[in-house]
Amino acid sequence: MADADAAYSWIAAHRSPARAERWYQELFNQIGTLTRHPGRCPLARESDRFPEELRELLHGKRNNKYRILFTMRQDVVIVLYIQHAARAELET
Repeated sequence: MADADAAYSWIAAHRSPARAERWYQELFNQIGTLTRHPGRCPLARESDRFPEELRELLHGKRNNKYRILFTMRQDVVIVLYIQHAARAELET
């Protein structure tokens, strides 16, 4: 998960390693919740531009929110991107 690793490195360098570790653990706990009812998450705002339904789960608080963007294929959840919420929308 290169996106998560890059965010971890940024948080460790600009905040603290302990904060980065806590964020990383919480991120993967959030991703783990997708095994139960992933359809509870809303469609991502750019979903209509992709061939598959794109959903998002938000992780974090205030100015530190990250979008976990994923799709569902049958009974499998596939995390496609993890990006800071302030970043531009995905393009096809």
